[in-house]
Amino acid sequence: MKSSHNYGEGADEELFCIPLRAGTRYFPAVLLEAVSDPSVKVIRKACEDSFTFVKKEIRIKEFEKWLKHEVRDILKSKTNPVYLGEDFARSGDLTCVFLDELLPSGELLTFCVIELRNVPFDQQWQTILYIMETLPGFAGGAFDSRGNGQMIAEYAAQEWPGYVHQVMISAGWYAENFPKLKGRMEDGTTNIPDDVFVREDFRVVGLKAGVPRVLERSGGQRERRHGDGAIAKLMVTFAALEDEDQGYHEYQYEPVNVQNRFRDREDDIWD
Repeated sequence: MKSSHNYGEGADEELFCIPLRAGTRYFPAVLLEAVSDPSVKVIRKACEDSFTFVKKEIRIKEFEKWLKHEVRDILKSKTNPVYLGEDFARSGDLTCVFLDELLPSGELLTFCVIELRNVPFDQQWQTILYIMETLPGFAGGAFDSRGNGQMIAEYAAQEWPGYVHQVMISAGWYAENFPKLKGRMEDGTTNIPDDVFVREDFRVVGLKAGVPRVLERSGGQRERRHGDGAIAKLMVTFAALEDEDQGYHEYQYEPVNVQNRFRDREDDIWD
């Protein structure tokens, strides 16, 4: 650990997780470094503006191919309960999906993050549907239900009644849930990807009127972010802790019994 004099006036904030004033960083750099895990896979998919107007069947096939090649094996490898957290965006920022595995020890560990930039609504839903149907032990999820995100959240709740939380984010929700996430990070029972962009999402979370929230954007014009990874991680933590609080899963789970339209299709055009 670095000595406190290297941080100057920011020593308490960076080393001991004590915010100095309103607007200072909520997640200190040393904490983020401690929980950064290089084994977490970060998968990114971006679309050109013109892709929105490509024929529907072509868009579907392109994403089916991408999901099969990049995502399927990661999902199928997990046999413990898996929770999903999503922060939604259509243009400008990005949609971020965290996938966390609940271990028998009680650790909630991210194993995969999927980022979608400038992806049409249909293919965002296609991606969510594929993830939830392919996971052997999908246990629940939480979705950003503000604005356009409400559509995807509602589709997910209709497809898996009782397993999906449609979250209308508020200052009160932030105040209740950010400390729970930070507490898990401090006690080492959760992790984040060892990824500079995702870490920066946590670095832009600060206090405003005593409440942790995303205070600024990061990245360049083509890589603009708005704390998307931090919110997605907050969502997945909320989903898992809600189940824990309500007693739905005590290191055991009952997987969602749905027909997998991707797994069961006979005409696989890529094999």
